[in-house]
Amino acid sequence: MSFSPVINHEVAVNAIRRMIGYNNDLTNTMSKYNINFGDNVCRRNAILSEAQERFFAEELVAHGISATSDGHVGQADIVLLKNDKPYREIECKLTSEKSGGG
Repeated sequence: MSFSPVINHEVAVNAIRRMIGYNNDLTNTMSKYNINFGDNVCRRNAILSEAQERFFAEELVAHGISATSDGHVGQADIVLLKNDKPYREIECKLTSEKSGGG
């Protein structure tokens, strides 16, 4: 069984660029209501994690790899499909540096 990487440099860069845009949009929207999106790292990560899963799955599909992301608790973050059947799961983790260095 081959375990060659499916997330290449281009997939990662494109997905991360979309995540940055999404983060910036959320930051701007929340600032209109005098809320700092970056103040609560746990909340920020929770909101951005679904975008991470979706954007990476969409980039994989754009590069010819059949993939889905469900986003629900208990489901795999990204499922790779072969002949329309799941054959591999990708777990996504989003971490942000805390002001205390964690």
